[in-house]
Amino acid sequence: MHALLPRWRPDAESARRLYGLSEALPAADVIKAVEQVLHQRTGSTQMPPWLLALDGFAWARRADEPAQWFSAASERELLLQLVQQMDQAQSVAVFAQAAELARRLRLRCLIQGLAPAFSARWAEQLRDGEHWQPAGVDTAAADQVLSLCGQHPCFEPWLEGPPSSDQLCAQAQALSALYEQGWM
Repeated sequence: MHALLPRWRPDAESARRLYGLSEALPAADVIKAVEQVLHQRTGSTQMPPWLLALDGFAWARRADEPAQWFSAASERELLLQLVQQMDQAQSVAVFAQAAELARRLRLRCLIQGLAPAFSARWAEQLRDGEHWQPAGVDTAAADQVLSLCGQHPCFEPWLEGPPSSDQLCAQAQALSALYEQGWM
């Protein structure tokens, strides 16, 4: 069973295009400017899905094999790597909200100008733990839940910021183990 855990980052280039910001403005300043606009309009700095690029992903082929971290210089290259992995898999375990993740990844393929055929089957391939997850358990809780139910230490309670590639790989292995045990 394959398992997938994506990591997202703010997409400065898309934000620059949408908000008409100068090419001379550094990417970090573009994100800060957009966060200020979002905060003024919505009261939150949370970026919408079309402004979050795929930054990398952990991929586990089986629970007893080490997971692999994929990253690339561009999101387009990374999405093509994901397409290659998905083409080799029948079904893929994700922590939560498989249908939403499939839509989000397809949106990123659209933004990067990839053909729709690349991601057409993803909604059917992705499997999540909706059968055992209570309301309120989302992907932000994956490291905690997977640490509690598995043998892989995924959760570092004092960590600030997004999970590391090593943590996401440990989560991918734990997800693969849950699938092999019949939880997904």
